[in-house]
Amino acid sequence: MTKDFVDALAARYVQAGDEQKASLLFGIEANPSVELIDFLLSVAGNRSEYDLARIEAIKAAALAARLLDIFQAQRVVGALLKLVDEESDDEILSYVLQALAWYPEASGVASRIAPLLGEENDTSIRDAALAVLLAQKAQPEAHRILESYLDDPEFGAYIGAELQGNA
Repeated sequence: MTKDFVDALAARYVQAGDEQKASLLFGIEANPSVELIDFLLSVAGNRSEYDLARIEAIKAAALAARLLDIFQAQRVVGALLKLVDEESDDEILSYVLQALAWYPEASGVASRIAPLLGEENDTSIRDAALAVLLAQKAQPEAHRILESYLDDPEFGAYIGAELQGNA
C-alpha cells in the first residue's frame, strides 16, 4: 500500500462517522506497508477513538505486520505490549491479547502477560491471557509461567493437558 493511499485512507477516516471508521479498516491488512502499520497503530493507541475502530486497527496492524517482516512484527508486538500496560478497557485489552497470541515466537511477552492471569482480572482477560501463554508454550518463559498455574482451580487441569499435549 503506497503512502498516497494511506494518506487518502487517513483523510477519509478522519471525516468518517464512528460506524464507518471500523468498516474503513476492515480487511485493510491484506495490502500491508510500513505507512499502513503506522496509521493503524496510531488509531489503536488513541483512547479517544471509537472502540470498534480501535479493535479493527489492532487486528489489522497485527496481521499486516506478520505479512511484512520481522522488524514490523517486533514493532507491532511492542505497541501491543504497551497497550497491555496502559489499556483500561477490558474489551480492547481482550483484542490486544488475541493479537499477541498470533505471535507465538515473540520474546518478552509471557512475563508481561502473566499478571493478567490473576483472579482480580475479568474472566475474559484471564482467558485471553491464557491463550497468549498457551500459544507461546514452546518458549521456556511461558512454559514456566504455565506450570506455576497447574494448581489453579479454573485453568490448572486444562493447562496440564496442554503441557502434556493432550488438549
